[in-house]
Amino acid sequence: MQQLARRDAAPLAAAALEHELERHRTAVAVLERLAGQLQVLDTFRPALAAKGVKVSYGQVSTTGTFEKAVYLTEPMFDGDWGMRLKAALLELGWKLVECRDGGSYEAVQLTTTVERRRCTVRFNANKPKAATGAGAA
Repeated sequence: MQQLARRDAAPLAAAALEHELERHRTAVAVLERLAGQLQVLDTFRPALAAKGVKVSYGQVSTTGTFEKAVYLTEPMFDGDWGMRLKAALLELGWKLVECRDGGSYEAVQLTTTVERRRCTVRFNANKPKAATGAGAA
């Protein structure tokens, strides 16, 4: 609390810079903790790409505390990416740990082990939109 009060009292430019530096340090620490898991995930990227599913660095989330799992975010304008990723990883031998119904999406967690190194991924998979409106069968 004292840090927030001190930051609020600081000039805006200094407070904003301090805030962003803190976020950066936190993000780097998360990536360092996940490095081994990201290396395992990297070994699957060519096979995923062959199945039409791209996983890029911009999808690795460092928001929050993802110490035990890699949290992947869905690419913009690719509504079925999560379902395709789930299917592809299952085809590649990953094990489903959790698939929780979130209404319009599923909260998915899968895991695999390669050469005694484990990787667990979490992501949301949008469910297909039901046909609605005039002309829907």
